[in-house]
Formats: sequence, C-alpha cells, structure tokens
Amino acid sequence: MSPYKHLTMSERETIFLMHNNQASLTSIAQTIGRATSTVSRELSRNRSAYSPSVAQERYEAQKSHCGRRSLLSDHQLLQLIRHLFLDLQWSPEEIAARL
Repeated sequence: MSPYKHLTMSERETIFLMHNNQASLTSIAQTIGRATSTVSRELSRNRSAYSPSVAQERYEAQKSHCGRRSLLSDHQLLQLIRHLFLDLQWSPEEIAARL
C-alpha cells in the first residue's frame, strides 16, 4: 500500500492561512507535517487566489475521473458480449481479441 496521503481540508485551510500571512513554504510544511514539495505543488496547482474549498472541490472532481472505466457499462457492448459468450459459445479470449 502506498504511504501517500491526500491533503485534508484542515491542512488546506492551514496552508491558506499561513500563505496569506506570508509564511515560507518550509514553515507551512513543518506545521502540517508534510514535505515542502507537497505544499509547493498544492499552491501551484491552485495558482489564482488559493481557496481551500475550491482546491478540495477540484481534487474531488479530478478523483472522480480516476481509474479505468468498465466496458460493461455500455449496454450495447454488454449485449454483444452476452450474445457471443452464451449464444455462440465464444471463449473469453476470443471475445477479448474481437474487442
């Protein structure tokens, strides 16, 4: 399992407050217990007037697009696979090669 943890809303709020008070990236990172590069990337990802709530919404929107989409969510494709497998007795390997 990866040791990487995403920033929490409270960490984003701390970044916001300290950044507005002209704190250095190093002091912000030490306060929230993260690497300086993490704080730097967070601020650069959200360049225009950093807002913790906007940054959190952006993170959640990006996360919803992660991962592989299921091929079986397409109803027509599911019906084709079902027909090839059940009716025509194709093997899964033959179906995968066809797709």
